[in-house]
Amino acid sequence: MRIHLHDLSGNELGDGLRSGALHVAVMPRPLGGNAAGLQFELLRSYPMCVAAAPDHPIVRLRVVPVNRVASESLVVFSRAEYADHHAILDRVFAGQSSRPKIVAECDGTSSVVAEIESRRAVAILPSVFTRIVAGRLRLRPLNPPPPPLEMGIARLITGDITPAGERLAAHLRAVASGAGPGGRANPDA
Repeated sequence: MRIHLHDLSGNELGDGLRSGALHVAVMPRPLGGNAAGLQFELLRSYPMCVAAAPDHPIVRLRVVPVNRVASESLVVFSRAEYADHHAILDRVFAGQSSRPKIVAECDGTSSVVAEIESRRAVAILPSVFTRIVAGRLRLRPLNPPPPPLEMGIARLITGDITPAGERLAAHLRAVASGAGPGGRANPDA
């Protein structure tokens, strides 16, 4: 089995599936126009949190009210590459009388982390980011909790998946369920 892995933005993953360049993608649930023509199979969901530098005043709170975040400067993923991130932000701040001021749009995770560290700004990120930013940023749950980020397997609604793609999907399902390939327990799932 030969698998080619690509590090692509959410928009690039959706476009790659629709063009046939990709057969299967592991990605957040596509939203809005990015979901067109795609089938999504949920593997895991992660609560959305506010991320800040360790010395930011907001990290003193155990749970952060969404209206408090609305008064902060916000670092976000680029709308051109991560339209779904902006749809998530719309859901987080729905019903708020004000919205945070966006101070930086970034093209990837490392840029988001660097911007948060260098500014007195925050970001809205899923809890799984604690594995990436441990020690560099602090994540706090939001109240009220917005819908979680859903991660899963995406493919074309009308397209067949290759045998290699199906084997990859089977391995991903096993890992997401807590069992590694071959049914072995996976403590990091």
